Amino acid sequence: MWSLGTYCLAVLSGAKTRGLWGWACKSSATEKENCVLRCLSPECYDLIYGGDPLEEGELDYIRGHEYKYCMHKYFYMKDCKSIKASSECPEKIYMLIKILSHQCSESLPLVKTWMVSRDPSVIHEVQGKTNKSFTDYQENTQKLYKAFQQKKGGRNYEALQALRSAVGKSALPSWNSSTPTCNWQGVTCENGRVTELRLPGAGLMGTLPSNVLGNLSALRTLSLRYNALTGPIPDDLSRLPELRAIYFQHNSFSGEVPASVFTLKNLVRLDLAGNKFSGEISPDFNKLNRLGTLFLDGNSFTGEIPKLDLPTLSQFNVSYNKLNGSIPKSLRKMPKDSFLGTGLCGGPLGLCPGETALTPAGSPEGQPAAGGGAADVGGSSGKKKKLSGGAIAGIAIGCVFGVLLLLALIFFLCRKRSSASTPATVEKGRDLQMAPDLLRASAEVLGKGAFGTAYKAVMESGSAVAVKRLKDVDLPEPEFRERIAAIGAVQHELVVPLRAYYFSKDEKLLVYDYMSMGSLSALLHGNRASGRTPLDWETRSAIALAAARGVAHIHSTSPTASHGNIKSSNVLLTKNYEARVSDHGLPTLVGPSFSPTRVSGYRAPEVTDIRRVSQKADVYSFGVLLLELLTGKAPTHAVVNEEGLDLPRWVQSVVREEWTSEVFDQELLRYQNVEEEMVQLLQLAIDCSAQHPDRRPSMSEVAARIDEIRRSSLGDRPATESAGDGEEPSL
Repeated sequence: MWSLGTYCLAVLSGAKTRGLWGWACKSSATEKENCVLRCLSPECYDLIYGGDPLEEGELDYIRGHEYKYCMHKYFYMKDCKSIKASSECPEKIYMLIKILSHQCSESLPLVKTWMVSRDPSVIHEVQGKTNKSFTDYQENTQKLYKAFQQKKGGRNYEALQALRSAVGKSALPSWNSSTPTCNWQGVTCENGRVTELRLPGAGLMGTLPSNVLGNLSALRTLSLRYNALTGPIPDDLSRLPELRAIYFQHNSFSGEVPASVFTLKNLVRLDLAGNKFSGEISPDFNKLNRLGTLFLDGNSFTGEIPKLDLPTLSQFNVSYNKLNGSIPKSLRKMPKDSFLGTGLCGGPLGLCPGETALTPAGSPEGQPAAGGGAADVGGSSGKKKKLSGGAIAGIAIGCVFGVLLLLALIFFLCRKRSSASTPATVEKGRDLQMAPDLLRASAEVLGKGAFGTAYKAVMESGSAVAVKRLKDVDLPEPEFRERIAAIGAVQHELVVPLRAYYFSKDEKLLVYDYMSMGSLSALLHGNRASGRTPLDWETRSAIALAAARGVAHIHSTSPTASHGNIKSSNVLLTKNYEARVSDHGLPTLVGPSFSPTRVSGYRAPEVTDIRRVSQKADVYSFGVLLLELLTGKAPTHAVVNEEGLDLPRWVQSVVREEWTSEVFDQELLRYQNVEEEMVQLLQLAIDCSAQHPDRRPSMSEVAARIDEIRRSSLGDRPATESAGDGEEPSL
């Protein structure tokens, strides 16, 4: 004899026999209801299939009837009793259809198998009484489901299906008619309407279709970041009046920002970074008077930045575009990183030409932008001379004082040599006559490393340079010059530029810009006594991002180009705590006999010759640097269980024991709401310091991930009702 559950299954599967129903639940309407509820319990979900589709006109009858029937004439929905011609009861109908028709529509073979194994006559009984197959019921209920989609948010369903067909055919398997729209990947609904569409890194490819997204009229957040979308932004975004956040970063969108964007009066966040947008930055951004975040970096925008008067703008970035001119006064309080990689001047980048004659503007730290030809060496007098072909391409001392200072320093260093070596000479020997006066310039040791000693030299005028005196360099001069030229050709805002060099038999000197705040190593591991200002999370993450971008640029110059000696003492800081990567390429200058006095805690396990460091080995070293930033520990100082371990292995051992909070520098634990970002950066550091090179990301990937972590910590957090309209959920 069949069980009660089997009877319910038979009825729900389409048996048009009231006798079966009455036999199973033959007393009152309440008992009938209970029978149905038992079949709708979780235990029955995997057994229910189908149901009689509504006949023509029946939907109108259900809407208007005092007792609302839903899906089947015997299914009472009492909570619809007092509702007339409202949207709530059709929503209940839709929900029931969803449960009955689609909870197991993808498991039809399993349902059939279960029924046959329990009692083979069930299928024959149902099919015999209805003259319909289970496939017929599946098709009917799917048609009914789609009909309800059209009546309840049908445009949402159609729009998302059109979007999937255009850019995500193989990327969105959950977007199918057997799954409720609001349960689709990345879709969030309120009252049956799509309010958030978040598909970061979903593998979307192609061009966004026109007249599709505009049908999601209740949309508030649109996130399609980190995909491979191309072409323009569709114009129908103007039909989304509730839109508050657009995250399109790191795709390949192109063209100009369409006028439709400037009609979005409620827009709070707009991130278009890392695309191929072009044209001028429109002054129509001023129409978005609620805009708090505007990221346009990493595109091909041209011209000047228009005057932007946006009272709530707190995050702004146009770096790495083809912009020129003066930064508008309203934006000059933005950080320097917001304008790097452009031809802009003013504000954090220094004064523009004509504002003063003291400092050449247009490049960081007032550095002249040197190209790949012979470098100009000039001063306040305006005199220039071309360095010879053997001199470094594109490297300049910057002023006559710099030349004289270099000569004085050479003289000063040579006098201190204990051995009777051949005196160093330079091309302009007459300048040595001024050396006695210049010897009054102070020279202090900044630090000693594997490749030599660094000095700070300060003139009476106050100008300063950093001079590195190399050791163990036994290359012939032509080869030395060739390698120096390769080092000097690397020009980037986040890489400390090599300004000049000196070569003789006994002395090899390199001249760099002086960074006033010293190195990251000194800042991290210096005196931690009370009264010291700790490095906060924002500063550390900014340093990590700048350093990553600097190293990534070095790697971009050649498939084999590497820094070769990444460590915290080679990350220098400006007075604003902005990071610059220093000393790149120095391992290529030493001879084969060079052997460091100790093994560095930054060195990748596969490196056996420090003159040949791969890009993946650089990534390992950078991973150690990230761990150093997060833990506050020097790479060789981590000890666990009284057994010396290098920093990556120590971190991994702690994380394996689920002591994650024990990993972080205690100075970081005082900052709230950054735990997630710290853990994300920790995971990236672990990925970078993987033992096998193939498992490490590239430096460009590292920079992108740090950028995303920082964006999250700077404001892409879930909003609450009390947060106000200026906050948007993170993506």
